[in-house]
Amino acid sequence: MSADSLKGIAALAVELAQQVEDREPGHAFGVRKNAHSERTVALALSLAPVFGLLGRERHLLHLCALAHDLGRAIEFLRGLSNQRPGLGHGLLSVEVLDRQHLLDEYDVHEQHAIRLALIWHCERTVEIDRDTLAFRLCYALRDADKIDILDRQHTFRFDETQSQLQTHFLRPQLRDFDVMLHAAWYPWYIENAITVLTTSNVGPASKLDDERRLWEAVRNSLWAPIPAEAIDRFCQRQALAKSDWRESYAAYVLYAVAFLFDIHQPELRQRMASDPCIERRLAFIDARVSPADRDRIRTTVASLARAAA
Repeated sequence: MSADSLKGIAALAVELAQQVEDREPGHAFGVRKNAHSERTVALALSLAPVFGLLGRERHLLHLCALAHDLGRAIEFLRGLSNQRPGLGHGLLSVEVLDRQHLLDEYDVHEQHAIRLALIWHCERTVEIDRDTLAFRLCYALRDADKIDILDRQHTFRFDETQSQLQTHFLRPQLRDFDVMLHAAWYPWYIENAITVLTTSNVGPASKLDDERRLWEAVRNSLWAPIPAEAIDRFCQRQALAKSDWRESYAAYVLYAVAFLFDIHQPELRQRMASDPCIERRLAFIDARVSPADRDRIRTTVASLARAAA
């Protein structure tokens, strides 16, 4: 079995990440995204036996996990939105693999399964026959992807000291919305950011004001209510849209918990539903919703664990 395709994809990922870093250092779709892909590879390979992916099929899963987010860098470099129905970053990943001839060594059946898995991991637009290689690749990749996202969000930490804050806040990556959302777990960090940006004389005043307003918006979002429609969709086990949480951090936390719905393998879903990272999110949500909505949300999560038991 040739490893040339894996080496080619790894090299392509490094190249694309560097292009992103050159344009905006520290952007989420640069080196950080490659680190996510590497973790997804490790998780996917550990799940391979669960989905009956052995030998060459395990190699195909390795390829899919390594390549699944190549399209994220391309979105950024082309200035594209990641909210384009039918044109998600998975399709861009497929396009770049085809353009670089990195799937040429695989037969037609394998190529079809790879392309479908890459597109399907972010946008489930078609039904897939359960008794196919494509089905197993799709679900193994999606489970690995979502488990890493859930776990990584739980372990994200801000450990910068006050003396480091001033230089950090003026770097482009701290305008990254995802980083700012993670910071909301640490209110002291937000307050320090606002203080530094209010008193700093480093950089243009207009830029400092823009940065400060962004962090104030994050602070304000901490107690903004979750839209009722988002809670209803969650309790119906439906994914939440990004439009549900742009103004409410609690809605973002609920959006992350909803990744549980995307985990196909029952035992994995049960384990994640009972994981401390989920309990931590639920506790955050509990303080920001009514008792009735709190019970509905927790009952929905508990039902996932029971269904897998």
